[in-house]
Amino acid sequence: MLRDVNKNRRFESDEVFTYTKDHLGSVKDITDNQGKLRQRYHYSAYGVTKIEKDDDRRSGQLIESNYAYTSREFEPETGCYYYRARWYCPQMEKFILEDPLGLAASPNKLQYLLNNPMIGTDPDGLYPDYNGPRGTGNPGVSSSSCISGYGTICQNREDFYCSVAPSICQIFPDNPRSNCIRACLQRKEIEGPKSCGANSRPGSVSFETGTHIDCFSACL
Repeated sequence: MLRDVNKNRRFESDEVFTYTKDHLGSVKDITDNQGKLRQRYHYSAYGVTKIEKDDDRRSGQLIESNYAYTSREFEPETGCYYYRARWYCPQMEKFILEDPLGLAASPNKLQYLLNNPMIGTDPDGLYPDYNGPRGTGNPGVSSSSCISGYGTICQNREDFYCSVAPSICQIFPDNPRSNCIRACLQRKEIEGPKSCGANSRPGSVSFETGTHIDCFSACL
């Protein structure tokens, strides 16, 4: 990275800098061409950002850099980040616009990474990129099985959920976590509720909301 720190309209040998990053891709430090630490970044769990000088010239200007938490563009004036499809404000611990993918990405359309920001990133503000699901490596259910899977599950049902489930199922990309979620949701539809009552049967808002929350959490 080149920055005209001296403001003389030309780049000199001591104006070449390098990022170091953590496991989430967040910028940790900026070092100069000799490997000397020049700037350090600190984050809260949700990404509230503090930037400080860390060299002999602590009173000088910060090195200009757009990228910080999870390698997204930082807006110092608001403390928010540009995540392509929408803005994320770590001080609010959520996005400020709803997910364009709706419930296909999360039961809460403003929520950031299911309120567990250490498990992955959401580089486009659309669908989280997780480190992979817990479990024994079960491949789960791929998107190509959505139509046949829900065709069997919903053959004797006419509720709203069954009218949209195959389409929502196919929105998830094919990756370990998505396949895990698909398998979990279909298994719970087949098993049915653990309690009696109209509000707990498959197709009811109560049952489907609880099922989705359970499966999203189980497949982290």
